[in-house]
Amino acid sequence: MTNALRSALRPITAEELMRSAARPAAPANDDAEPAPGAPYAEPDGDEVDQSLHALFEEWATWTRNRRYRALTPPASPPAAPSAEVRALVAAIAAPPAQLVALHLAIVSQPPEALDRRVFEMHYITRVMNVKAAAAAMKISRNHWYRLISAFRRRVYTISQDILEETEALKRDEGTS
Repeated sequence: MTNALRSALRPITAEELMRSAARPAAPANDDAEPAPGAPYAEPDGDEVDQSLHALFEEWATWTRNRRYRALTPPASPPAAPSAEVRALVAAIAAPPAQLVALHLAIVSQPPEALDRRVFEMHYITRVMNVKAAAAAMKISRNHWYRLISAFRRRVYTISQDILEETEALKRDEGTS
């Protein structure tokens, strides 16, 4: 008898029973869609997937709103803006370097690739019915999320390389 089978056949303690009762039950169907109006939720991944999802959500918001990041020029320019005003304008107008690197890494991926198309549908188009969208692309819902996870990890790695190269170029320019 294997250890897995032994642990499956052992009696359940009262403490384990209370913990399992406090936990929400798993859905009966893995491909089940959330109820209409329910908030968007991705299947639980590890901490890296969750933090990358948050980063890509920030990127998606930034790409939708980036045209509003720069201030509109005033009708008549002020005589001499203070250093604080110049710093504030620069901070508002300049996008975060990490999001720019992420954007460059995403755009550098082949647009016809399945994983990029799924990624764009997920973060840019914001499909609500993932199961139907996955079926339209002739893939399963689970494969949809695996593609997104792999794409996020690959693009994040590329964006970190871009940031490192940019920092190296800045250091080289400063020393020359």
